[in-house]
Amino acid sequence: MSDQSSEPLLLLKRKTASTLDETIERCISEFGWAQLLQAVLVSLSWVFDAQQAFISVFTDTPAVNEWSLQDASSILIGLPASSFFIGCLIGGLALSTLADTKLGRKNMLVISCVVMSITGAITSISTNIWIYSFLRFLTGFGRATIGTCALVLSTELVGSQWRGQVGIIGFVCFTIGFLSLPLIAFVNRGSSWRVLYLWTCIPTMLYSILVHFFVRESPRWLYVRGNKEEFVLTLKSITTRSSLTLSFFGSFIEFEDQEHNNSEESTTSLYSTIKMLVEKKWAFRRLISVMLVGFGIGTVYYVSMVRQALVLGGAFSPMLVAFGRTNRWLSYGVFGICIASCGLFVLCLPETKGRTLSDTMDEEEYKEGVFVC
Repeated sequence: MSDQSSEPLLLLKRKTASTLDETIERCISEFGWAQLLQAVLVSLSWVFDAQQAFISVFTDTPAVNEWSLQDASSILIGLPASSFFIGCLIGGLALSTLADTKLGRKNMLVISCVVMSITGAITSISTNIWIYSFLRFLTGFGRATIGTCALVLSTELVGSQWRGQVGIIGFVCFTIGFLSLPLIAFVNRGSSWRVLYLWTCIPTMLYSILVHFFVRESPRWLYVRGNKEEFVLTLKSITTRSSLTLSFFGSFIEFEDQEHNNSEESTTSLYSTIKMLVEKKWAFRRLISVMLVGFGIGTVYYVSMVRQALVLGGAFSPMLVAFGRTNRWLSYGVFGICIASCGLFVLCLPETKGRTLSDTMDEEEYKEGVFVC
């Protein structure tokens, strides 16, 4: 037998995976206009995400007044905002892994935007606080995966050296979305609160159409799912290289097909990603620490598993704010203790300064052999 056949299978897998990652990196490392336009178009979803996350600041109070609920219980007044974040929590847990398995980043982003826009538009015809809260719950459920899908998709379309810069675009768009709400409210200051939902949801519907027709799926996701032809077409469309053909990647296809046959369950299981995080102790420790920090931030901020912890904290905040109208300790006191306590868990996270961030779990696990959290 040859020397190669005597090498451990795990080592061969790492070598092939490394070569595949390096090949993709080599193809998309040259940042061009096509990649910039794709990244900007994908990141625009954060604008509409932010609008639905903060629109309750401008609509809940007028809605409560319209239904003469000013003297109602604090729980009822804070119900719409809390319902939205509970929907975000449940939607994130139920839909998050679909972007990695069945649907992909692009399709999940489109579906999330469509669901968010439709339920948001229907919210404008709510007749009472219960229907209003239920529709806010559905809106939160639909938009739960927008931020993570947009961030992952936009960064996977560019080389590793540009991911930090491209990732910032999404947060800039989120800020723009938040700042646009006061402007929209000012323009419609003489109109009903219902108009704000139409102003924010109709553009989201149009945006979803643009994403469906003009945004490319993640090359890495396409290759892992076995769509080699579209994988090559996507790389050709976002790079300036013209020599990319199926034969260029032929050396990887055979191995990937064998790997797919041997571990089909692991690649198609809906919650295989979450299972992997739980099984790897180093990843689970970091996940729990960041989730606890995210819970504290979400509680005070009033706004992925980490994202779910943040929205869980956000779900409690409206209730605390409502109770705080009669007892300030129930808002400011609880907020202060919560963020101070949860913030301490940052000390459990590893330092990333001067370290290259890993692209895959296997790469990070390999580093764990040298660097211990």
